[in-house]
Amino acid sequence: MNSELYDNYLMQSDLQRQAGQNQMSAYAPQLHEQVQQAQAVLIAQTNPKEILREIELKLRGEREKYDGTIEQISPPLMNQIGRSRILFFMDILINQNTILSHIEDREISKLIIAVGEDLLMDLAINWREYGVKDRSMLNLIEKSVLVPGFLALKRALGQGEKNWLGKITVENISQNRGGIAPKKEGVLSKLRL
Repeated sequence: MNSELYDNYLMQSDLQRQAGQNQMSAYAPQLHEQVQQAQAVLIAQTNPKEILREIELKLRGEREKYDGTIEQISPPLMNQIGRSRILFFMDILINQNTILSHIEDREISKLIIAVGEDLLMDLAINWREYGVKDRSMLNLIEKSVLVPGFLALKRALGQGEKNWLGKITVENISQNRGGIAPKKEGVLSKLRL
């Protein structure tokens, strides 16, 4: 290869590299937006408010079908006053801040015991006001509320939810990265040796 051809080759190579960098930098805002969208979707899908909604449906004796409609599967376990009070207790425990925290096993145990004791005390005192038909239902109500709360707290164990969200976001972006900047034929592609 003579020096003139080699110099042309180096210039073409440099121009292609610069064009590729310019093309990718044009998509940087889109990449940032894609990161934000992926994070928002994942946070919405793992939203602890959905757990509270499921608890409320159970207390109303309802469940959500796959098509989104609500069906009655049993008589309500309690009235609106009781449901509101229980959801208030559980909102302390099941929220986005808690789920995205760094909690250890010991702390989870302490939290669930503290909230469980307060909840059981409130139910034992106010069960008639809450419209609970039979006092023997109090244990069922307590467990149907505390088990999802406990499992929600376990998501925060060792920053598990935070780490999971970060890993999934990175995986989504790296899998979709190839589709962000479609390769276009340009003037430089026609300068082939």
